Amino acid sequence: MKKSIRLCCWLCAAALPLLAADSYPLPGQDAPPFSGRDQDGNSWKLSDHLGKQMVFLYFYPKDDSAGCTAEACALRDNMVELKQTGMEVVGVSFDDIDTHKNFIFKYNLSFPLLADTSGAIADAYGARMDESPKTFSADEIKDLPGLVKRWKAGGDPVSVLLWKSLSKPEKSLLASYEPTAPSAKQVQVIAVQALNMAIAGPCIYKDKKLKGVLARPGTIDLMAQHPSGPNLVLLNRLLLEDAYPLELARRQNMDRRVSFLIGLDGKILHVTDSPDPAVHVKELTTALAKLRGKVSP
Repeated sequence: MKKSIRLCCWLCAAALPLLAADSYPLPGQDAPPFSGRDQDGNSWKLSDHLGKQMVFLYFYPKDDSAGCTAEACALRDNMVELKQTGMEVVGVSFDDIDTHKNFIFKYNLSFPLLADTSGAIADAYGARMDESPKTFSADEIKDLPGLVKRWKAGGDPVSVLLWKSLSKPEKSLLASYEPTAPSAKQVQVIAVQALNMAIAGPCIYKDKKLKGVLARPGTIDLMAQHPSGPNLVLLNRLLLEDAYPLELARRQNMDRRVSFLIGLDGKILHVTDSPDPAVHVKELTTALAKLRGKVSP
């Protein structure tokens, strides 16, 4: 099983240092190494470009959104000048390969976009916009009757695990559950508590409770990192989402808009952290001009 996970892994996340969501590498520091798959499924590695080209690495929230489209098109329109300065541009977001491919085709983009579905690259650069909690809330149970029905039936290992975690009084309440009954709110509370107990650990996958679950690429990528602590909580949440795609809401992940100019030696030359896409292109142009000596530092 571990072998298949490695084969399915879209992002090589080995040795990626994790940074807090509000911190990132600063100018003068080494750019964290990373690799990923672009819109065509081809591998893209930072190490392949060091010593040959400068790299403009930019993180953005979502393909085909207004701000992200404006930023990508501005980079496209400046691509001739950027190439002349020996610049490689690469974009990163949580979007998958197919979404990237459609985005590139729609706007005729001329640079690669990496599918960071697990957030491994974003975490290495402190770019994850991590505002949503990893634990479940009552609002994230989309279909409580369906969830309770699956737990009671015990037709899959995850439901068996969650049912066994309940006390006898809790099982009794769920067994007699009716959406219009006065006890429905209490059943909802019990379900949320059971889900969050499972999220807290140990790893659901290690307990072999996910047999038969169709895991998303992002779940597989994170699983391959053998996470611990908060990232283990996140993995367990993703696994539960995959086990109950109709019953539970999926946690939304996005990158904040931050970009890095990486020099030939692998050092960070400039960082732009702004929600305004135009600022990133403007500061990139200014930084390149300084490097060429057209503007005094």
